[in-house]
Amino acid sequence: MENPKEHELVLYKNRKFRSRREKRYMTLDEIAEAIKSGDAIVIRRHETGEDVTSEYLKGIFRYLEIDLGSLHKLIRHYPIKEEVLKKKAEKAESAEKNKEE
Repeated sequence: MENPKEHELVLYKNRKFRSRREKRYMTLDEIAEAIKSGDAIVIRRHETGEDVTSEYLKGIFRYLEIDLGSLHKLIRHYPIKEEVLKKKAEKAESAEKNKEE
């Protein structure tokens, strides 16, 4: 297995994914293969720069029917950033507070 790479993909209005690293369009199959080989994927909208990675990866997993075992393996090895956990905790705390009111 090669060393993992990081792919920053730009999503255009025509729903094509362009790799900034490789300077070419990538298909859903190529994105799935990159993930399976351990590469990191980040997807940003061309117009806004908004990170839409999770939204599109869910769709890619469904489209390619990635088996549950592979998905579990990916999740187990995915590094969860501290700021993500903090945001989730704040959101849950806020929702709980609103419930009490």
